Amino acid sequence: MEFYKTTKSHVKQNSPFSRQVFFVCAALVIIAPLIFLFANAISPNIYYHQLSIYIFSALLLIVLFCAPLILYEKPLIQNPNLKNKNVLTLLPFIFLIAFLVWATISTFFALDIRLALFDYGSRNEGLFAYYAYAVIFFCFSLIKDKQQKRILIYLFVGEMCFISLYWIIDFFTFHYGFLSLEWEFVTPWCNPNHSGYMLAISIMLSAGMFLFDNHKIAQSLGLAGFCLLIITLGFNNTFGCQLSTLVAMICLSIACLLREKKNYLQLLILWTGYIGSMAIISAILEHNQFGISSYWQNFKGLFKDVFLITSNNANANTAGTNRWGLWKECFRNIREHPIFGIGINCQRIDNPLIESGRPHNELLQFTSTMGLPAGIFYLLAIIFTGIISIKQIKKIDAYSLICLFGAMGYFLSSFFGVSLTYTFPYFLIFLALGLNGIDHKKPSQNNCLSNKNIIQ
Repeated sequence: MEFYKTTKSHVKQNSPFSRQVFFVCAALVIIAPLIFLFANAISPNIYYHQLSIYIFSALLLIVLFCAPLILYEKPLIQNPNLKNKNVLTLLPFIFLIAFLVWATISTFFALDIRLALFDYGSRNEGLFAYYAYAVIFFCFSLIKDKQQKRILIYLFVGEMCFISLYWIIDFFTFHYGFLSLEWEFVTPWCNPNHSGYMLAISIMLSAGMFLFDNHKIAQSLGLAGFCLLIITLGFNNTFGCQLSTLVAMICLSIACLLREKKNYLQLLILWTGYIGSMAIISAILEHNQFGISSYWQNFKGLFKDVFLITSNNANANTAGTNRWGLWKECFRNIREHPIFGIGINCQRIDNPLIESGRPHNELLQFTSTMGLPAGIFYLLAIIFTGIISIKQIKKIDAYSLICLFGAMGYFLSSFFGVSLTYTFPYFLIFLALGLNGIDHKKPSQNNCLSNKNIIQ
């Protein structure tokens, strides 16, 4: 018994080394796009690694469980003590777990179980990828240190600014992106829509840096990066991401004023940068032969698409770059297979004549392939994240709030896009980093703590 006590007392309870190793692995996941960018420069055929999501999730798990054992330190996972948690703040996690469970159940009813499990080799996003997503989300939810969050935000915004500068220089000089992937403003991803989602995340992160970061240099860099990324998004010409960024900016402005009314001057500067950057890129694109639509031209196209749909025009299916026809196909699948859907990745099995194997709307994609319950669980997780964030807008730390808006940038863009193994994880990463900054204590506990402080 005495030996047991001696051994136990020698365990390093508070050594930060294993946490630092874990953080380095998390940072590696964050800068993966930059690694793939250089990999593409070496080999044009390598624009992303199909197994990267599995490699990163396995690496994080190994470090999470093995590093503390090897270093004889306290485990990184602590007892969550759910009895003292506010149930409302746990709902996003509960609904995300329910979403994954239903995705698993729906696989047994898929039109093609093999596709539902593994997907086509060129995309590799079957059910097993969703489990890898869950691992990534779980691991990043353990990073609660504010300074570590700050570093991860800086890394992501910094690499996206570097990639943006690379794209712009390449566009006006070598056209390497077009020669290697037949698209400009894409590398290391394989489609402008995909790179647009990453721009949407980084735009909101940089805007958050300018509004909420207390470091003056970070604020200045955030504003500069924001303007650069807005200009790059104009070159990228993905209108879904442009529209979602506008909506996210409106939400960010409301949150900023709710948090601190005197921030209106910073908001004015941010919106000036936003409109000014849009004007600059639109002026460049409207007087050139690049074949890229300006922001203003894209917004005009939106009204035309809405008119096509509302007027039941024969060409309505072409609205939104043919997305409306794909969305109607999803509505049909939901109506015919409401409980379990048609199965993950089974769109072409259900309709071989469909133009695209994905509907370019993630919520409809999840709902039509996994069933209404999956879509509802996913949407409720996002809705309650928003409700909780509004309720705690004044006390949530700045970096967690910035991460939540980064996740919002992706989520709004996802209404015009598809989930992919090299983009979707970054939504979950910043969602996890934002959610773990929420106060999960019961209201009664917070009142008791406040009273205790008053007495002291």
